Amino acid sequence: MPLAPGCCGRSITLSAEQLSEARGRAEAAGLAECVHFRLLDYRAITGTFDRVVSVGMFEHVGIGHYQAYFDAIHRCLKPDGIALIHAIGRSRGPGSTNPWLRKYIFPGGYAPALSEVLPAVERTGLKITDIEILGLHYAQTLRHWRRRFSANRDAIATLYDDRFCRMFEF
Repeated sequence: MPLAPGCCGRSITLSAEQLSEARGRAEAAGLAECVHFRLLDYRAITGTFDRVVSVGMFEHVGIGHYQAYFDAIHRCLKPDGIALIHAIGRSRGPGSTNPWLRKYIFPGGYAPALSEVLPAVERTGLKITDIEILGLHYAQTLRHWRRRFSANRDAIATLYDDRFCRMFEF
């Protein structure tokens, strides 16, 4: 899918594997000249942007770093810029991650409650214009993951092992 004329995209990640995959996909799609990827921590990014999009990363920031995260977004956004932050959240108040999930599925991750996030956003001066709770959408995502995993279980087991497969299925 081509970008709009004159548009470019920049992306950062801490994962060398994700960086390689993203560059490969951009090249295959003919977008390597339009989108650029760097191995970089969000706190070290410089420049200003029309848009900031964060998908599936906020859960790994850590409660103690929420202010630095939103300060970085505020610093990088142009005055009329827009940020879209996608995260898994918890539907009830603050809590803790299930120990099994924390150990095997989501190490270092935490699904925050809005009451833990919004104060940091407010202190930056960023304006919240929309919040959506997409719980039912995530159930569809899990269904797709399960179907794809099941269709490729044998290949996955050769890459990892049967224990990994059983934990994923659990």
